[in-house]
Amino acid sequence: MPAFTSYTNLKTNIANYLARTDLTEQIPMFISLAEKRLNRDLRLRQTLQQSTYTMPSGFTVPTPADFLEMQDIHLDANPIIPLTFQTVSQFYRRNGGSNAQGQPINYTLVADNFVLAPQPTGATTVNMTYYKIPAPMSDTNPTNEYLDVCPDLVLYASLAESAPFLMDDPRLATWNDMYQTGLASITKSDESSTFPAQPLAIQLTTS
Repeated sequence: MPAFTSYTNLKTNIANYLARTDLTEQIPMFISLAEKRLNRDLRLRQTLQQSTYTMPSGFTVPTPADFLEMQDIHLDANPIIPLTFQTVSQFYRRNGGSNAQGQPINYTLVADNFVLAPQPTGATTVNMTYYKIPAPMSDTNPTNEYLDVCPDLVLYASLAESAPFLMDDPRLATWNDMYQTGLASITKSDESSTFPAQPLAIQLTTS
């Protein structure tokens, strides 16, 4: 596979694979759709982001603008107080509605806000670790985490998104298969690096 490390290289390689000069203007759209597909299908540790939000009062925390999926959320306390996710129906049935007051222990997601329960009675600081949406690639943003970590997936997903223009082109099945194979491989690799088979051992020496 030809090497590519930028948005420009990516567009060139997609054009070469497609071998359709009439689709050149559609390639940025294919890439954009591929990024949206990867947002749905893939979670990379390279996209983990940390954020802190202090609520002077109230019980809602706005989701970060680039929020994709929560990894961890807890109250900033000593010791820390983890918050447990509940579905919206569970949340309102089990927490006495949104007016119950006390130390938050649960949360749910409503629209673009995290809602905590019980409702804190004073200022509360929440620490979040979440998967972010990588900034979309463009001529002014030539790369992102997807292209840095798994350029093959970006390529094959982009090619697969050309399907409405290629109709019954037999190459589509190949590109989709290669995307699925690559997705399984990068997911396994990322999980292995996050949860190693052997525990971390640190040897301390004394003088």
